[in-house]
Amino acid sequence: MLLITDTLLSVFIILLTPFVLPIRIWTNSVKRVSQMVYRDEKVKTDLELEFPVLQFLSDFYDSLIILSFPVGIIISFFISYSTDYPFNHFLFYLSLTITFFSPIIFSLTRELLNISLKTVDYLGRIPKK
Repeated sequence: MLLITDTLLSVFIILLTPFVLPIRIWTNSVKRVSQMVYRDEKVKTDLELEFPVLQFLSDFYDSLIILSFPVGIIISFFISYSTDYPFNHFLFYLSLTITFFSPIIFSLTRELLNISLKTVDYLGRIPKK
């Protein structure tokens, strides 16, 4: 009985995660952008001081993630009203689906930037040791 319960729970988590992940990414981006206002200029990390452009791009992708939902919904309605009748429902739902999962793509791009930033930092620390 325990094996069946664990199996069903695992399947439920696997099926639910793709639908919860975009919302979790969006809320984390909102928290990071709201904390940018209170970030003190004097307390910047070494990475922010050494690579300000990559830090800017990381913040920019956070802003894109936040804007992806409202802009995507507006574009979805525009697509719905600008297409012929037989296809407007399909295109509306397709564009809403793409809008819902777009934070995953933006977050993946942002994480790749952060990984490259940390790799460059670690490579710079190797000769110092």
